Amino acid sequence: MIDLAIKRYVNRRIREFEKLGENGYVVFDFRPFLDMSIHSNILTELAFCISVTNDKAINGLKFQNDLNENSLNNIDKIKIKLKNSGIRYYETKSRYIYEAIRKFNDLKYLLKIGDEKTIRKYMIKNFKGIGLKVASHFLRNIGFKDIAIIDRHVLRFLYENGFIKNIPKNINYDLYIKMENILRGISKEYSITLAELDLYIWYSKTGMVLK
Repeated sequence: MIDLAIKRYVNRRIREFEKLGENGYVVFDFRPFLDMSIHSNILTELAFCISVTNDKAINGLKFQNDLNENSLNNIDKIKIKLKNSGIRYYETKSRYIYEAIRKFNDLKYLLKIGDEKTIRKYMIKNFKGIGLKVASHFLRNIGFKDIAIIDRHVLRFLYENGFIKNIPKNINYDLYIKMENILRGISKEYSITLAELDLYIWYSKTGMVLK
C-alpha cells in the first residue's frame, strides 16, 4: 500500500499543505497526475472542501481554479462557478460556502491556537454543511495531520483489507471516530501520519495524488 514510487509526490503534497497553513497561500502542483496547478488560499481551500462533498475531486479543482476572494463574497458568482465546474447540488453548496466565508473570522483565531480535534468540533457545530469529513478534509489540507478523511475510497480500503465487516451507508459521529482510530493504528504501523496515509490510500484507489 505504501508505494515508494509515489513517496516524493506524497511528501510534496504534505509540504504544500503545511505551507498553506503557515503562510495562507500555496500553489498546488498536481503533475504528473493532472496537468494542472491551483493557486490556493485558506478561503478558497475551504470552499473547495465544501464543493467536493459527494462529488468528483476534479470538479472541485476546476471550481477552485476559477475562484478568487471577490467571487467568494457573492453567492450568485459562487453558484455559477459551481455549476460551470460540474458540481452537483450547486445551489445548496453555494449557500454553505457563502455562509462559511462570512463566518470565517470566527474560526481564524482558533486555527492558530487549537488542536485539530477541537477545531473540528467547532466547525461541525457552527458551520452549516460541514460535517466530520469536510472539516477533516479542510484541516488536513491546511497542515493538520492527526485526523482522517473517511470517504468512499477509504471505506473500500478498510473493507477490502478486513478492517471492517461491511461498508456502512451512513456514518454517525461514533462510527467515524471508530474508523479514524483504526486508520490511526495503520498509520502507526507504517510510521506515517494519518494525512500521509490518506494520500497513499487515495493513490491505491485512483492512481493519483491530489488533495
